[in-house]
Amino acid sequence: MIIESRTNKLIRPLFRKLSEGDLESLEVFSSGKWGMNWREPFWNDYPVYGLFVDNQSTRVEGLASFYPKKGHLYMFQLETAVYNRYDSITREYAGIGKHLVGLGCYLSNNKYSEITQGVLTAFSKPESREFYALLEAQEDECDWWVFDHFLTGKIMDECFAFREEELV
Repeated sequence: MIIESRTNKLIRPLFRKLSEGDLESLEVFSSGKWGMNWREPFWNDYPVYGLFVDNQSTRVEGLASFYPKKGHLYMFQLETAVYNRYDSITREYAGIGKHLVGLGCYLSNNKYSEITQGVLTAFSKPESREFYALLEAQEDECDWWVFDHFLTGKIMDECFAFREEELV
């Protein structure tokens, strides 16, 4: 569950697979609230998932893109909206980044398990090292992080108490 920072209310996150048109409608490309180029996953034909706080929301709280490779699911991009960043004193929701990683853990252990064996990997920016270390990922090389199948299972357990059909 994510936490609404103002009230400490627990909220079950909702995930949606998004198209480039969805991101346009959600003003991801024009709002100035996103630092990454979210068109890039579509150039590579990688799916993009958005995290929302309710079914009616027209505001995405975080985005992630993944693609399966032999032996692991690669987290191509992950970003929380500027108003949900870990280091922001005005953060609206806590746990967005962890739950986006949790979605990758779920995909690696379920949808792509035959290819990935439940392993999730990510290449991070130097300023994101603390985030991955707090999640207990292992740094295999400089800024290359590995979530083994034991850790991906642990993160799924910590993040999700839902029915499978509520995801993706």
